[in-house]
Amino acid sequence: MAETPPRINVGAFEVAFLADGLWRNDGGCMFGVVPRELWKGNHPPDERNRIRLNLTCPLIITGSDAVLVDTGIGNRLSDVERRIFNHGDGWLLDHLRALGAVDIPAMTPAMFPLGALGATLERLGDYRRDALRVIPRLHR
Repeated sequence: MAETPPRINVGAFEVAFLADGLWRNDGGCMFGVVPRELWKGNHPPDERNRIRLNLTCPLIITGSDAVLVDTGIGNRLSDVERRIFNHGDGWLLDHLRALGAVDIPAMTPAMFPLGALGATLERLGDYRRDALRVIPRLHR
């Protein structure tokens, strides 16, 4: 079983920081025109110029309501994509189970990377995905 995720209280809300694992992406892709010399000290790249990224999924809880803010990458990566991004199966469900009985009536994805939403709905089968409302995030 996974460790209980870290939590903080913000007013009437409790925020649990769930994780869906780690992945690696090209440092140049992540930092754009910022020169490598400026970011490599805090984010050391591997031999393929990839930096480590955390897949943090905040769960906001207030009373009996909870909203999962992001869902990680999911589990639909091909073998080639798993090697490119150095991602395993993820830990999101393990962290949800470590919290105990938490009913999640709503989820809002931060973005839709790599088919994550469909993969997450597939993975959340034992968390009542039929009752889950997906709240879209509108970009300005």
